[in-house]
Amino acid sequence: MKRPGLRWTLCILALVALGGRTANAQVLYGSLTGNVNDPTGAPVPGAHVEAVNQGTNVKSETDTDVRGVYRFTELQGGFYKVTVTAKSFSTFTETGSRCKFQACGA
Repeated sequence: MKRPGLRWTLCILALVALGGRTANAQVLYGSLTGNVNDPTGAPVPGAHVEAVNQGTNVKSETDTDVRGVYRFTELQGGFYKVTVTAKSFSTFTETGSRCKFQACGA
């Protein structure tokens, strides 16, 4: 004689036992955020920003938004060379911006 209720109970117990485990993940990336302003303090929208990892030479690129803000997400940890270019402005370069996992700073 078959017992369908027992089969379902065993399936549910197996799923609970297997699904009760949690996975721990490591965060391998950080982010870098900054503002681009002109000498008067006004934001510079549309400025092109490059961040180059000084250890790996991996380059990431973005443009500033209407508030002059740029954001790089998912950068590997390390030191970065950040270069900003905008029409009618001199190129600005900063080396040694450090990106730690989950936090970067210029």
